[in-house]
Amino acid sequence: MTIETNDIKRAVQLVNTTANANERVGRIIGNPGTGKSTITKYLEREMGAIRIVPWEGIGEKALLALVCQGIGIFTNSASRDTLMMRLREFLQGQRVIVVIDECNHLNWKHLELLRYLPDECEVTLILSGTRIFEETFSLGKSKIYLEQLTGRIGTKQLHISKMNIKEVAGYVLKPRLSHEISKDLAKHFYQFTDKGNWRTANALMSQCERILQESQLNELTNEIISTAASTLEHIK
Repeated sequence: MTIETNDIKRAVQLVNTTANANERVGRIIGNPGTGKSTITKYLEREMGAIRIVPWEGIGEKALLALVCQGIGIFTNSASRDTLMMRLREFLQGQRVIVVIDECNHLNWKHLELLRYLPDECEVTLILSGTRIFEETFSLGKSKIYLEQLTGRIGTKQLHISKMNIKEVAGYVLKPRLSHEISKDLAKHFYQFTDKGNWRTANALMSQCERILQESQLNELTNEIISTAASTLEHIK
């Protein structure tokens, strides 16, 4: 079960705002490990979004095929033009959400293809990735496509940052512990989370749970946290 963090709630709001805008393109931005994939998986599970994860070097037709398959369109050996026509016919009048996770792997040809979805197929398109995405499109011909995309997105953006101590306690510790969490315990845990990195905090908590289980203990302590943190460093 995914904890509904403030960022998840803001992401749901972003999707709803984007779906009702004239330009149905939104963006989720965050550094690695801040929980972007957790958010996109939540949107897939709870809002019925089609979640697409492109890989580095993916071709335009392969990306299009992923979108079609996610929506439920049989691709077989159909040409790109045929798939585009099927998409338009299938999606007319529907309220489909397509989320592209790891959008840093996209190039300008991918953007041209994806632009068709909100422009002609009434799709709500959410792009999720890091700032590297902007650097990729900052030079030459690609810069034009970034400017066009930025214009479509406008203010429909969600910037994800690291958690503070209170958020780490509320979203990582509290849901997985049955006892009260002191400020001292939360502060001690926080210092090993790379200043509130979502991925690091959850990995540390998993290590703490493993130690608790192996030691047949019920209450997390500063000593267990320190031991779990040293184990994580060893794994890295």
